[in-house]
Amino acid sequence: MYKDSINSVNQYLLRHIETVPGRNDLALIGLARHGVFSHELQHLTCFAGGMYGLGAKLLNRPADLLIGQNVTEACVFAYECSATGLGPEVIHFWGESERHRYKASLDPKTGERVRVPNGDPAGVKSMRPEHIGRPETIESGKQTTGRGMLCCTGGWLTLVCFFQSFTCTA
Repeated sequence: MYKDSINSVNQYLLRHIETVPGRNDLALIGLARHGVFSHELQHLTCFAGGMYGLGAKLLNRPADLLIGQNVTEACVFAYECSATGLGPEVIHFWGESERHRYKASLDPKTGERVRVPNGDPAGVKSMRPEHIGRPETIESGKQTTGRGMLCCTGGWLTLVCFFQSFTCTA
């Protein structure tokens, strides 16, 4: 059952994010509505990195470990993009074939027109910034690295941001 499900996800819903400059390690499980794919990363899908990691280890599917790491990296990237350091509930990335994913700009050194990736940060189309306080990204980090996200910069910063945002004085 797991193998059939994950193979279907890989075929229809898994995409590598190719629109964030300098990052070739990001993947998402997007949405398909009426046959149209959306490069939408919902925070709740951040648990899937860990699911891929467990599947890789328990079912001897080594390729799934890299997929799990890339899905988790996209979730960490989403956390890093937000003003609070907490992952947004939804983040939309530009698709590879979307014609507005670039904007024209002038190169400050040469004065020539160049194409620059759209988005803030580059490659991100939009974000829904609210956060419901679920730790899927930290959990997935443990399953894909074997060490846990807290030993890595992204995981530690995520935990610090959780405490800063959710702690109140009595």
